[in-house]
Amino acid sequence: LSLSLSSLSINLLVFLRGGREGTSLNRYSCAPIFLSYILPDPKKSSKHKTEVIPKTLDPIWNEDLYWTLNDSEECQLQITVYDKDSFSKNDFLGMCTIPLSDITSAGNAVSGWFRLFSEEDGKAKWELATLPQEADVVLAKAQKDHTPASTNELLVRAGDDIVLMETPDEHGWKMVRNAITQMSGWVPVECIEQASSA
Repeated sequence: LSLSLSSLSINLLVFLRGGREGTSLNRYSCAPIFLSYILPDPKKSSKHKTEVIPKTLDPIWNEDLYWTLNDSEECQLQITVYDKDSFSKNDFLGMCTIPLSDITSAGNAVSGWFRLFSEEDGKAKWELATLPQEADVVLAKAQKDHTPASTNELLVRAGDDIVLMETPDEHGWKMVRNAITQMSGWVPVECIEQASSA
């Protein structure tokens, strides 16, 4: 998620790339949808809604969301992710609320992976996901996408930061952990390029 605020015309541009696995739902039945509002908005006229991405816990939207604001001082960007259900109420997956004053304080731009919280916490909380700080962590970059063929494998996308956990096995597979989602699993060694030791 990338947020940029133009103080001259008070325009908010949000680039929504995608989301990463952080739920126990079945990836083959999950259909994430992203909703966003500029608060306060009692009539919900500022609502932006993405397309539904079916059968995934790692959606990619690649959408620009844009608002023109009258005043950004008291405004907040609230984002919520649901699992779209065709026959019942959508399942809540997570939420965060970002005061636009925090974007101004950060130089009018904030970019990174945003953590999602419970509905109660997410109404007044936001934070960027951070890489692990353990002294012995060995980080690597995923060089290409890997789509799991079994429950023991980890979905990665090219450019993901991953933590190396074990030496490769005799078949050329390596156990790794995604540095952002903290999910772990096996990936082929050709997907990995070692980056550094923390």
